[in-house]
Amino acid sequence: SPVVPADPSLFQEGNYYDEETDSRISLVKTNNVCEIHMLRYGKAILYANVSGDIAFTFNANFTMYVRPENDVLTMDGSRVKHIKFYKQNSSGLSQR
Repeated sequence: SPVVPADPSLFQEGNYYDEETDSRISLVKTNNVCEIHMLRYGKAILYANVSGDIAFTFNANFTMYVRPENDVLTMDGSRVKHIKFYKQNSSGLSQR
């Protein structure tokens, strides 16, 4: 199915953190696309498929689906479900 870059207006740029997995990601908007940056894997562009699902892939075994809701990114993958990344404010604390 055809994929297109995800709509940048759905996402808030910044740093996100998930307590459960102690993981940090950054969401960067550049040239009208959104990129997910992870220290361990590098960066990947967020794409949307025809049914509107948004995903990024670092390699054949690492694809995550992303659902943006305000300042929370909920991610689902083959091994992990509903990981919630909360946007950090400038002092590094979750905004909730």
